Amino acid sequence: DTFIKLTLHTISMNPANAVTSLRLIIVPLLAYTATIQSRTIFLALFVIGGLSDAIDGVIARKLKCQTPWGSAFDTVADVLFYPAGLLSALFIPELAEQWQIIVGVIALLGIAMTTCALRGKMSIEHKWTAKIGSLCMFLFIIYTITIGYSTIFFSIVAILAIIAAVDKFIWCVRC
Repeated sequence: DTFIKLTLHTISMNPANAVTSLRLIIVPLLAYTATIQSRTIFLALFVIGGLSDAIDGVIARKLKCQTPWGSAFDTVADVLFYPAGLLSALFIPELAEQWQIIVGVIALLGIAMTTCALRGKMSIEHKWTAKIGSLCMFLFIIYTITIGYSTIFFSIVAILAIIAAVDKFIWCVRC
């Protein structure tokens, strides 16, 4: 029953939210391809998911179908999709060695998002810190899979993710 309702809602949603849905569908596929060590499929799915993040907002603005629900939906999709990219650590040992930092950053993002959800602030403008953090995470995962792990790049991404999480937390608490 719940699946049918979700399916009907997905079918009736606007084009931008349908593109955002693609990112959510990709998350378990990333997990699966990481566990079977399929770098190529993982990379292809990650690129498709990242591109969907880039175009869903453009579609919403062009078609004038921006909604508070769509904004919140996009935020949830981002929070699930980008950390799922870190599952590439399953086939990149140098990234796997940073598991404590990865878990810490994901925990901070989780605290920020939970605070926003509890305060009814999920539908917010995507701040520049989150946009830059997401873009750098996207580029880092692609770089790491195709070229190799970089401690400097990882450090930059971790710092940007922390800044984005703290920025989102402060915004949600203040407003």
